[in-house]
Amino acid sequence: ATVSEVFRQTVTVFFATEIVGVENIGTVYIFYFTSGLLTIPLWTRIASRFDKHRSLAGALVVVLVTNIAMYFIEHGQTTVFTIFFLIKGSCFGALMILPLAMVADTVDIDTALTGERRQGLYFSVCTMLQKLAYAVGQGLPLTLLGFIGFNAAGGNGADELYWLQVCYSIVPACSVGFAILALIPYTLTAKRHGELKDYLEKKEKDESTPLPNFLQN
Repeated sequence: ATVSEVFRQTVTVFFATEIVGVENIGTVYIFYFTSGLLTIPLWTRIASRFDKHRSLAGALVVVLVTNIAMYFIEHGQTTVFTIFFLIKGSCFGALMILPLAMVADTVDIDTALTGERRQGLYFSVCTMLQKLAYAVGQGLPLTLLGFIGFNAAGGNGADELYWLQVCYSIVPACSVGFAILALIPYTLTAKRHGELKDYLEKKEKDESTPLPNFLQN
């Protein structure tokens, strides 16, 4: 999901100016990140109601739909672009906080199975993977745009603009689709995590406490 997000953001300025004709992309970005920050409490409540992984999947579905919708935007449809862009921005908070919260829950499984507390290791690996995702997300779209002959200075033909539109919409949509599929096997619900925390608390007092049923299979 991070690769997809960074990938799309890397070419947003080109898409907005060359394809849509947006003249105030800086202002649009301000509203984009503002919507992302303001909706963090909303995503937190949604996650507490529907579980973190389902909420993240829901946010990714919204991102997927907006990405595909961007493919059909034509020059001059600045209002439509801004609406879709802000809808996508409203999911930004979910993509930032929910994966890390899921990692924190997963650490409890490792603690239950191994008896060790390796939070630092898990979050170090996550940080490394996140930095790698940023590098790929920034480098890959620029490489693709160079391959199709896109000129950032302007003067691009119909073919270059078409492939720019594909790079901005379809390619990230495919990446998001894979992220949604990756969430399907995730089974650590809030109920199970509650059982896990109860187990860890009881084990501190009694080493013979049995593992939760879902970890015994």
